[in-house]
Parts: sequence; structure tokens; C-alpha cells
Amino acid sequence: ILNYCLNQPFKLIIMDELGFFENTAFKFQAKVHEVLSSDKRVLGVIKPISTPFMDSIRNRKDVEEIEITRNNRDAVARVLAKRFRL
Repeated sequence: ILNYCLNQPFKLIIMDELGFFENTAFKFQAKVHEVLSSDKRVLGVIKPISTPFMDSIRNRKDVEEIEITRNNRDAVARVLAKRFRL
């Protein structure tokens, strides 16, 4: 799916909930980093856990992590919609 997304004229790729299941899927991890390094904008969800893969995403200079809580979810939704022009 990620290869397909990279080869389409999509401006935004959405990745839902990366977490511990991907921790040993090394080819998938490499493809995720390829997508993040592409000219595509990415909106993703990552679990609040520390694994080598999750940390490698968090530590990228081109990644901004925003924690969403019950208290801020409406405001964050508006900010993301504006940022991604949704």
C-alpha cells in the first residue's frame, strides 16, 4: 500500500496507528521512513510507547508529534484541518 501511495499523485498520506506490531517488520519500517522522506505530506498516528521503530520516527527532524487528549482533541482537530487544508 505504501508503494502504491508513493507512486500516486496523492498530496497527503494517512498512516493509522503505528505501534509495537511493526517492531520486527523491518521492510515495512524502511518503507515508512521512505514515505516520511518523500515529498508527500503525512498525517500519522503512533502509539505512545517507546520502541526502536517508534523512537526512530519521533526523533526525525521533519516529524512533529502532537499528543491528543480528551481535553484538546477538538482544538487539535481544527489545527490539523487548517494545516492540511481538510
